[in-house]
Amino acid sequence: RGLHPAGHPAAMETTSPETPGPPGPPGTAEVQLVAPSGLLLALQLRIDAPAAETMRASLREAGKEAKGVFVFTLGTSIMEEGWPLERFGVTAGSSVEVTVLDSSRPCFEWDSCEASNGNVISDQGSSFQRHDKAAHTDGVQSRAALPRDTACYICFHHIGTHACLGVGTKKCRLT
Repeated sequence: RGLHPAGHPAAMETTSPETPGPPGPPGTAEVQLVAPSGLLLALQLRIDAPAAETMRASLREAGKEAKGVFVFTLGTSIMEEGWPLERFGVTAGSSVEVTVLDSSRPCFEWDSCEASNGNVISDQGSSFQRHDKAAHTDGVQSRAALPRDTACYICFHHIGTHACLGVGTKKCRLT
């Protein structure tokens, strides 16, 4: 599945028949959000505005939640957060298909930490190195929350007589 102009043979490979709706407002395109299970949602989106955030919000409003995070693909390209549809050659009045994937990879990548103590995140988020400073508490957060009912194995090495590891909810702030 991917980005295909309306009328292209591959654009007809949807799980439900396409019925052209009324034309949308000027400067918009019809976007069909498709998952492996079929059509999720059809939207009219501005072609010059960032699309991923709007698509994610629309899916949530329709009661569709990701176990990890939603990733959107157009053709063979993953849509970056700030990219508008026109960056992919989508024109006003056209109809395109966007594939929606539920990715848990960001759940296993470190995103932010308290760097003032010499802590660093490296290897594109796969490693967190805590500065060896006794009697000090440090925190690190992943790019996205783990899906419910996820079990994981955590290994860490400590220096000194006391070590502690905690897990917080997405509302937990690093200080």
